[in-house]
Amino acid sequence: MAITVKLIHKSGESLVGFVIRLASSNGLLSVRDLITNSKLTRFSMAKISKRDSLWFSNLLKRDFVFESDIPLLKNNRFFKSWRLTQPKVCFKCLQETGVLQDKWQHMHCLKCDIHDSSFITACPTCKTPLQWEVELLEGRCTNKECEQLLVDKNSNIPTLSSMEIDDCVLLNRILETQGNCFTQQPVYCDIQDINQVLSSNYQVLNNKVLFYDQVIKPIIKNSKCLYAYPSNIKLFSLKFLIQHLNKAWPILSWLADYFKKEKQVPSIFESYPEHWMRMQDIEEVLKFSREDVNQLYRKSLFKSKRDQYFIKGCTVIEISSLFYTLLGNSTKNRHNYQSYLKIHNKIKAYHTPIFAIIEAMISGELLYHYSSKHTLLESLFFDEQELIEFSKNWLLAHTSTSIGLDDFVSIFDVGESNIDALNKSLLLPDKTKLYRLSKLKRIALPNQLHRLIYKN
Repeated sequence: MAITVKLIHKSGESLVGFVIRLASSNGLLSVRDLITNSKLTRFSMAKISKRDSLWFSNLLKRDFVFESDIPLLKNNRFFKSWRLTQPKVCFKCLQETGVLQDKWQHMHCLKCDIHDSSFITACPTCKTPLQWEVELLEGRCTNKECEQLLVDKNSNIPTLSSMEIDDCVLLNRILETQGNCFTQQPVYCDIQDINQVLSSNYQVLNNKVLFYDQVIKPIIKNSKCLYAYPSNIKLFSLKFLIQHLNKAWPILSWLADYFKKEKQVPSIFESYPEHWMRMQDIEEVLKFSREDVNQLYRKSLFKSKRDQYFIKGCTVIEISSLFYTLLGNSTKNRHNYQSYLKIHNKIKAYHTPIFAIIEAMISGELLYHYSSKHTLLESLFFDEQELIEFSKNWLLAHTSTSIGLDDFVSIFDVGESNIDALNKSLLLPDKTKLYRLSKLKRIALPNQLHRLIYKN
């Protein structure tokens, strides 16, 4: 496209602001009459591709270089930059100069350093969020049905530090993504109305009732089929939120109160939402070993974003299949079933891995009832004798049992002083004899071990 007026970029002017001024100077009614939506999106991020540079050169008949004062973030888990991609303006500056300043787009910049007034992100008259359009240059609303001059309004934005702003924006992202931002790539900050986000989330982070109503309750009573998940999985993203906050807000002292609140009644018409977690988080929350996760992954009860055979610690895994399979195969009545956690001490010595128990449940070998509680293991209910018998049989069917050192010492009450007696009791050959316990992390014992286990 050829233009008549070829402007020069002004000091401190934003890239998208320069393009809007270029469109306005050439009599165009919309910036989209000059550039495509994809270009507008890139320019709002202050990004110029090689093709964009060539476009500018052809349009202006000279080389064009733009450097932003808002740098990219290198190690932020959530955002690529503190740059806002939606307009945030000082209407007084615009009515005086008609130049959109690049520094206004910094998330931490809340007031104009010339007029000491809060920036505007939405029209005070029609309440519509501002858009990148030519009306901005005159300090007008960008809503075609309004186009009123932007005016002062009573700002309800509290005085916030940079870290407090970051916390409010992080809360906004975790609510928008239902916690999935912790398994997603960093993004540019495309908040439509940063003022509203800061004002509302500051209140939420400081008010116990608001935090429950706006954060906890929507997660617990989500319209999707979240009744399948134990509450500690549903609220795991909130644990991450706490860990990533820069300020010790009051929520640190109230979050635990809400972990066992009301649950939703299931509906057959609800869908199962995907729930992605990192491998190390699954180990922590579900109390699974790495072997448990890999075995269940091979049974298609978990899936990964890449089709890989072994799951690593940093792998992101989707876990919903496990829970709707548990629901689908559960018996309707609990009868005299006991929670797995209550039975666990009686089968602890058999060290039957949880993946083996879950496989037996799904195959129908082991009857169970699933009712989501706080954790997965307390959500599983069994007939006590059936589970004990299954654990014994599983042990006898396998050649060895892998035991962590702490469990080994606890079960057999053994230390360095009586290790020789243990070797003799187990009739271990020389190559598998135990020597110094302090040098071991795990112990793989032949299942002659069951002789001692049954005595315990």
